[in-house]
Amino acid sequence: MEVLHLDPAIALLLRVCLATLFGLAAFHKVRDRHAFLETFANHEILPRALTLPGAAFVVVAELLVFLGLVGGFPGPQAGTATLALLGLYTLALAINLVRGRREIDCGCLGPDNRQPLSAWMIWRNLVLALGALALFLPVANRPFVFVDAITLLGGFLVLSLLFQAANQLAGQPRPTRQGVHST
Repeated sequence: MEVLHLDPAIALLLRVCLATLFGLAAFHKVRDRHAFLETFANHEILPRALTLPGAAFVVVAELLVFLGLVGGFPGPQAGTATLALLGLYTLALAINLVRGRREIDCGCLGPDNRQPLSAWMIWRNLVLALGALALFLPVANRPFVFVDAITLLGGFLVLSLLFQAANQLAGQPRPTRQGVHST
């Protein structure tokens, strides 16, 4: 039975994209600590007394995942850390959605881009988790060639734009049906 191997350019693309996501997330939180603390507290996952340590844990975890992805931690370790953090995010989202608390900011895009919670964010995290799961695959042993640089740059740009577009579309208010009146 042949083992599936991940192309090294795709493995690096996944690492770069996930590292960028977590690096930017940590940057936004550190840049405006007060807004992040407020957002974190609004999720009401931990008691108020644990807001500061919980928020600090999230930032440190994001930085560690970022460093693990760019620092070349082996795929399974980088994948495990990424999956654990995505799992925590998804759990917090799910808890608040079950509570009916859709109006609070997810905190996903930094303080300048407030976005209310929605079920699509859970699906987004599951797609990101698939990328992290791919890091568990062994990487094929082949040399990098010039076209790999184009693959990395093009793939990064396309995936970044898709992520941004999906976030923008998901954050738009839903249209209401015109002309329908309740009696």
